[in-house]
Amino acid sequence: MLIDNIDGDTKEFYALVKEEVLKLEIPGVKFDDRVEFRPTGLLSSEKFPALYVHDGTNEVKVFAHQYARSFYVSGRPSWRDAKMGAKADDDPILNYGLVALFDCFTESVNRAVQNALSRYVAKKNPTVAESINPKDVFQSPEAKRK
Repeated sequence: MLIDNIDGDTKEFYALVKEEVLKLEIPGVKFDDRVEFRPTGLLSSEKFPALYVHDGTNEVKVFAHQYARSFYVSGRPSWRDAKMGAKADDDPILNYGLVALFDCFTESVNRAVQNALSRYVAKKNPTVAESINPKDVFQSPEAKRK
């Protein structure tokens, strides 16, 4: 999601995300602060902080970055445990349970990001087009199909 006319502070936003995730009491949840790199030229790159939220098996990479006069926020789910992800693909019975847990974890973190973004935008009070609503962006694929 790209929010126009806002000066975003990544660290401040990630702190709100952590607060919201902890409110959900997700079992075994942990946070890793990492840095993502974008090459800008020969032997040089820009660094962008990223927040990884995981429970040992599942992971959501939360990325927030100031881009021109806009603040960009995204969440990308993946398997943290690649072997478990491969098992989910190979075994149809195991697949259902693992995918259900993966979806629950992903949806929970996305809701936390959505709540943090709503709080953050309200705090910054930018001029935002009415059509932009964080709740419309961070939904599970199943919710969007309904």
